[in-house]
Amino acid sequence: MVMTCDLMVSADTTKFMYPRPRSGCSRLMPGIVSRMPHKVAMELLLLGEEISVKRAYDVGFVNKVVPLGDERSEARRMARSSRALRRW
Repeated sequence: MVMTCDLMVSADTTKFMYPRPRSGCSRLMPGIVSRMPHKVAMELLLLGEEISVKRAYDVGFVNKVVPLGDERSEARRMARSSRALRRW
């Protein structure tokens, strides 16, 4: 689901994983590889290993990490900001 997001806010407890590891090629492969470094994407796709939200943030997969429960308010703040930019 997060593959379709342009911006992503995650709780500091979030972990990411691909649910069907070791299945070879996947339709999600190009999307994941375009949003994070190839080697990290391969961990998700081929090994099925979880990556922490810190690592996802460090590689640019997540825009903002907030305390659990603050995700919606931060996402709304970002949405208001992006609407303001569209007026220009």
